[in-house]
This record gives sequence, C-alpha cells and structure tokens, in this order.
Amino acid sequence: MSMLGDLTALLEKIPVWKRLKAMPDEVDALRKRIADLEARLQTPGEAACPKCHKATFQLVKTEPDPTFAKLGVQRRVYQCSECGHSEFKQLPPR
Repeated sequence: MSMLGDLTALLEKIPVWKRLKAMPDEVDALRKRIADLEARLQTPGEAACPKCHKATFQLVKTEPDPTFAKLGVQRRVYQCSECGHSEFKQLPPR
C-alpha cells in the first residue's frame, strides 16, 4: 500500500476524522435551513398559528368592533390558511 493509502486508513479509524469528513455536508444543510428560516421571517403579514404552529397565520380583515365600535375600537381578524383557526385582537381608538 502506498504511504497516502496507509495514512488514509489510519485516519478512518479516528472518530473525529469521520465527523470532520461529514462537516461540509452538515454545514451546507444548516446554511439552507437558516436561509429558509430567514425567508419565513421576512414574509410580511404572516406569523406562527397558535394552534398548528405553522407560519400561515395572517391578518384577514380589520373591522369595527361589534361591541365597542361607538367608542372607536377596531377589531383585527387573523386566520390560519393551513388549519382554519382564527382569532381577533381589539385595537384601541386612535
């Protein structure tokens, strides 16, 4: 066997070497996950649904609050396009 082959065979027996060999693929996968997460964070108007936890919870409409509209209170209605869960938040008068 050549000297390089012997060295390679010795390195293959070292656990740290095996981890080092796998690192480039792992780093590439992590870079892709980070890019995907950053893209999700930059999607305007979408947040994580409190029920299914997917990033598909978005503002559907803003309307006068049925109870406090005379006082100037508005209501924002949010709905998940994935599971259909909806919630509303009251906005104080301006």
